[in-house]
Amino acid sequence: MYAEAVKNRNGAIQYALYSDKLKAIKYKDLSSFYFVTGISSPWVDSYEITKIDDNQFDIEFTYITSVPTDLFKHVVKITVGENNGYWYITSLE
Repeated sequence: MYAEAVKNRNGAIQYALYSDKLKAIKYKDLSSFYFVTGISSPWVDSYEITKIDDNQFDIEFTYITSVPTDLFKHVVKITVGENNGYWYITSLE
């Protein structure tokens, strides 16, 4: 869900998936852009999620631009945690 929210530049969903501690850290940045993440170019074309262990995942985003040869990848490491039966993202690297 997080990777799809990044692809769609939906900061509101990204924010909703954060733990309370991470929300406190990310709120100012996200709200200053009205919860829209990313810019017109480059944009996320695809992503691949790799499970590292039960609580850690790597998401490799592939970014492109309108120039077909412009392509780069970026890996985000996320850690998740459970609280009262709900899962949240507790850290992003």
